[in-house]
Amino acid sequence: MNLEKISSLQDTLDELQESIYDIKELLLDKNPLTHEAVTSFVKSGAVMIAKLSKAITIKSPLDDLRQKEEQIFQMICDASGYTKDEVLNGAESRKRELLEPRQVHQAILQSTFGYSDVEASKIYQQHRCTARSSLERVNEHLFGNKKFKETYGHIFLICQNFNPETEKLLNVKYLTPIL
Repeated sequence: MNLEKISSLQDTLDELQESIYDIKELLLDKNPLTHEAVTSFVKSGAVMIAKLSKAITIKSPLDDLRQKEEQIFQMICDASGYTKDEVLNGAESRKRELLEPRQVHQAILQSTFGYSDVEASKIYQQHRCTARSSLERVNEHLFGNKKFKETYGHIFLICQNFNPETEKLLNVKYLTPIL
């Protein structure tokens, strides 16, 4: 939470406290509450609750993780020259141009984001063995395919920086001499 949000939150709390004080004063004076006073208090209370809710919104770590996942997928698509839709909807295609980005995506989901074989394969409506095979194929490419490393190597290094556990499933150690 930044300083601006804290200041806004404090202002909202001050306004709410003033409204409560006004109602309290009316009750202590034993004056009957008018319909306008109650309506005004309820409206200001609703506005303040909305402001408080907006000021206190807390981002879940899962939101950040999903955002990072989307950024990585976009990078894979950019590197391959295909759109997200082409990669996602071309799951039945065995063309290398569409196969490689899918394999890279599934391998990264497993190694960096902790997806299981089943979870990674569901994205492409494939059998879990396909995701495991993708991980193996990507590791083979990382070992000896210079063009593959030039195309996707920077993405694997970003993933390793984001989550050092990536290297447990992917042979990213083969990338350092190339890049």
